[in-house]
Amino acid sequence: MLIQDYLDICDPVLTFDRFMGEIELEKYLKNIPQHYTGRLRYDPVSMLKTVLFGFMANGYISLRELEEQCRVNLRFMYLMNHQTPSYRTFGYFIDEGVGYKAFPRNVLRIFCNLFIRLL
Repeated sequence: MLIQDYLDICDPVLTFDRFMGEIELEKYLKNIPQHYTGRLRYDPVSMLKTVLFGFMANGYISLRELEEQCRVNLRFMYLMNHQTPSYRTFGYFIDEGVGYKAFPRNVLRIFCNLFIRLL
């Protein structure tokens, strides 16, 4: 069975994912270099959705909590396509993928964009 089969149709993560799908999240991401050796990288858009959902659900979430939620919480598993990045991967993503200094500003822009779409 798929993870979304376990989630209620009115579950907040499904609504969140639907709205995030209408926003061009790629424009908030920095150009992450493609590595041709080693493991495949996690999808940057899924990583951003997961971080944003963590902030939305809890108001604040640590990197270790994000890792734990991806391991045990169906909502986070759904957003990450059943992958479990480590807390270091989330930290690297925020530093390199979004830009640590630009992260709060970008989060505010994304949620403002989402709010405008809700009106």
